[in-house]
Amino acid sequence: MGLRVSQDNLAQAAGPPANSVVLRRLPSPSLSTWLVAGLLGLTLVVPFLFDDAKPRDAFALEVRMVSARGGHAQVYYDTGNGFNESESVQVTLQVDQEMSYRFPLPAADYRKFRFDPTTARVP
Repeated sequence: MGLRVSQDNLAQAAGPPANSVVLRRLPSPSLSTWLVAGLLGLTLVVPFLFDDAKPRDAFALEVRMVSARGGHAQVYYDTGNGFNESESVQVTLQVDQEMSYRFPLPAADYRKFRFDPTTARVP
C-alpha cells in the first residue's frame, strides 16, 4: 500500500494560511463541569455579599494582669459620644492569678480608650 501525497494534503499539513481564522467547535461542558463552576463562583462571591455587615467582635483589647481584689475590669471606648456605660466592655477578674483578659470591641472609629483595672472597692 503506497502513500499518496498531493498539493491539497501538503496544504492541510502545513496549517491554515497566515491571515485566516480557524473556528473549532468546543465540546459541550458536562453537568459536573457546570456544578464545579457554579460552586467555585459561589465560593468567590458569597463572602462579599455581606461585606456591609460589621462583625460584632471585630477588634479586641487583651490585657495580662494579676488582681489582688477580684471584681471586674472594664474598658470604655469613645466613638464620639464620650465615655459611657453603653460603650464599654467588662470581664470578671480571677483573684491572685496572672491571666490574659480579652475585651471584645465592636467595629467602630475609636477616638479614645479608658481602662479601669478593677471595680472592687479598696478596704
